[in-house]
Amino acid sequence: MDAAQKELLDEVLSLPGQAQTALAVLRVLDDPEASADDVGLRLQADQALSTRAVYIANSSFYGRVSKVAGPAEAAAVIGFDTVRSLAAGVAFGLLDSGNSALPKSYSAHATASAAAASILAERLHEPVGDAFSIGLLHDLGSALLALRRPEEAAQTREDAARTGLGLEQLELARFGIHHGTLGALALRATRFPPEYVEAVLAHHRPPDPDAPVMSRILIVANAVAHRADEAWPHASTESLEELLPLVGMQADSAEELVRSCVRSIPELGLIG
Repeated sequence: MDAAQKELLDEVLSLPGQAQTALAVLRVLDDPEASADDVGLRLQADQALSTRAVYIANSSFYGRVSKVAGPAEAAAVIGFDTVRSLAAGVAFGLLDSGNSALPKSYSAHATASAAAASILAERLHEPVGDAFSIGLLHDLGSALLALRRPEEAAQTREDAARTGLGLEQLELARFGIHHGTLGALALRATRFPPEYVEAVLAHHRPPDPDAPVMSRILIVANAVAHRADEAWPHASTESLEELLPLVGMQADSAEELVRSCVRSIPELGLIG
């Protein structure tokens, strides 16, 4: 990492004062001895974060017969890495759909991607919590640029829409780093698992059938989310139908996947 990239990363990782309760959750998650009760106590200090954790634990993805009532039980059901993704989303301001600095439809796209990734993981018998987290945070770099360098980030998005050039190419020219790399570095700095970092880093690379399964799930989930809400700019040149073989699915599954994604979004309780 060169000096300019290090300076930008330090800038985007600076968190506002209102992020303190979410940061407290991240700190307790860094303790290898922490229990679900410990995490639940920290979650209780942030009502919005606690409510989101309970919503997700009660979603159909976890197949609960009885309802999860409190944050400690929710943390045990969804797993600490999923709690970490929610806390990071709140700490960085990614789940605030009313934040005018965020790119238009950012929160909706992040939620749709999390829902789509969860659906795909469930069908492929992969960990739903990991897929949810990677889907939720995959465009973290875009949000961080928008929140910390709003004018430059907005101009870069406008240039991409006007010229047809790739957003990553324009970000590299303006910032010396693109949002995929920046998001991956931010996840590494906040101690996310390596597979999360790799999936976010690679989500705009050419599709690779030999890539790790979570990376392939993210690429397909991103395409599902774009089909579900076309307001978010789509960088991929491949259609959803062309990408589905990455996860062993047929092209004719596309529309059913999109419908399932749209139905699942309210269950997650992330935006409203």
